[in-house]
Amino acid sequence: HLLDEALSPVPPGFVGDLYVSGEQLASGYLSSSEHTALTFPRANLVRTGDLARRLPDGGLELVGRRDGRNLHRGARLELDEIEQALRAHPQVTDATVVIRTGPRLVAAVVAPSSEHEALRQHLADSLPDAALPDAFLFMDALPRPPTQEHARRALLTELERRDAAGAS
Repeated sequence: HLLDEALSPVPPGFVGDLYVSGEQLASGYLSSSEHTALTFPRANLVRTGDLARRLPDGGLELVGRRDGRNLHRGARLELDEIEQALRAHPQVTDATVVIRTGPRLVAAVVAPSSEHEALRQHLADSLPDAALPDAFLFMDALPRPPTQEHARRALLTELERRDAAGAS
């Protein structure tokens, strides 16, 4: 099931929370009523934490996760870990990582663009192949909204603006 915050079905093409249902499911977590309330909004209905959209052919496209774990190249990634690895490079002063449809892993970094290969090697030394960015975007500064999730949304908006202008 793809549902919105009110547990109503989302229209095809729109992103919603992915839920599974069935009699075989548990009814909650032992000794954790708060976690049960978040994960099991109704009997036999479980929130997976995945965000998805229904495709025209009826299939599902996973577009991310609520908990920061994202699926890319068949692996679950923590974008925060990739950002931390980027910030550990001495030439990087800031970094944000997003997954775009395609899917493409894009790292926006505040660093000299001449560091492209050094950054790729730095990440390859500490991260699995699935966590290596497909593209680097070198910027003078990153959008700094109040939360990292908002920073990622701001970066996606900037990438879409660049795509529309033909600059990506």
